[in-house]
Amino acid sequence: MAGAVPGALALGPDGEIRVPMCMAVIGGVIVSTGLTLVVVSAFYSLLDAAKEWLGARVLTLRRARGPEARAPRGCARGSTPVDLARPFRLVTPLLGVRASGPHELAPRPLPPPASHLALDPRAAVDNLPPRLSECAPPHDQPRPAVGHPLVGVSRPMKRIVVLGDVHGHLERLEACLDVVASPRPDLALLVGDVALDPMTRRNRGGHDASVRAVLRRTESKLGCPVVFVPGNHDLTDPPADAAGTNIDGQVTRVADLDLAGFGGAGPALFDFPYEWTDEQAQGKLSRLFGHAPPPPDVFLCHAPPFGTRIDRLKRGVPVGSRALSEWIARLRPRLFVCGHIHEAFGLDWVDDTPCLNAGALGEPYGQEIVWTVDWEDGPRRIECFRRGDGDWEQETLNPLPPRARARPGGGDAAS
Repeated sequence: MAGAVPGALALGPDGEIRVPMCMAVIGGVIVSTGLTLVVVSAFYSLLDAAKEWLGARVLTLRRARGPEARAPRGCARGSTPVDLARPFRLVTPLLGVRASGPHELAPRPLPPPASHLALDPRAAVDNLPPRLSECAPPHDQPRPAVGHPLVGVSRPMKRIVVLGDVHGHLERLEACLDVVASPRPDLALLVGDVALDPMTRRNRGGHDASVRAVLRRTESKLGCPVVFVPGNHDLTDPPADAAGTNIDGQVTRVADLDLAGFGGAGPALFDFPYEWTDEQAQGKLSRLFGHAPPPPDVFLCHAPPFGTRIDRLKRGVPVGSRALSEWIARLRPRLFVCGHIHEAFGLDWVDDTPCLNAGALGEPYGQEIVWTVDWEDGPRRIECFRRGDGDWEQETLNPLPPRARARPGGGDAAS
């Protein structure tokens, strides 16, 4: 640019001829430098702040033609519903979104730390969340669930399969079921967001067909009871004729395990079908568990507890439920299972309760991922099966909290 200044000043013989070219060079260098250092940097910062919002909202776009645009007429008979995640997959390369492992997505630490990094069973932790305040509201007797013929039958539990947010993605579901179908599990848990997004409650054909397809394929492939709760993308009343058992708002016994269920998500509200605030969640959980509830073996929810590694967006912002954190600390279930925050899959603890975020098969951050829990009077081992670059990767986790492993007889973390 400095070399063009004499020409711009028309210095030297025939300097007037070079003035326009030199002015263009100087102006172009100044403009391009400003674009590179200011505009482009600001643009990418805005994209980074907006891509989580865009990923969630793309899945809820409403099509004017009704639910037929979301699922073909034959999907209730087993054909594949329309994949609503395809627009997101077309957009996300422009935003730099990709399905990454939890180590890559580990957020910056928040004060105070809740526990160790997800999916790292050997990580040390200095302090865990304090025991939260207890609530003692009125008690409503829980209703028994019905569904699979084994629900209510007592027999030893050996192996539990856990599936994250499917979002109607049948292709990834089939791949995950193939990995864990043998040996035959005793129970399958789905953490919510089972199906394609519903258009409206009155015109819900595509959503209900997707729920039936996901649950039917899971039960037929695994040959065991399938238990689920609806997520924030699901309707509050899934079709009653679906293969699985909806335990939302119930405590029931399945194959010698006491299961408690709580669907939907919050506390932030984004106009999804099934949402609640923390105040509403407190009321529902109070009616579910009452004054002196016995601890359930498995507490199955869609939303994660607040202040843990499994409730953080990619940028490190915690978005879980404080009400769930309080009730986990009070109930002390042997295992808490959730989903909802796709990128925060992994294992963490609230007090001594292992909390598992199963991740997601559907977008955003969708991938082929499935979990198994070996159960012997409590969770003894948790295994994660995840497809990397063409091959399945397996990781074994220890559900014991780090401070329990330090006690005599606590055992070492599995690896």
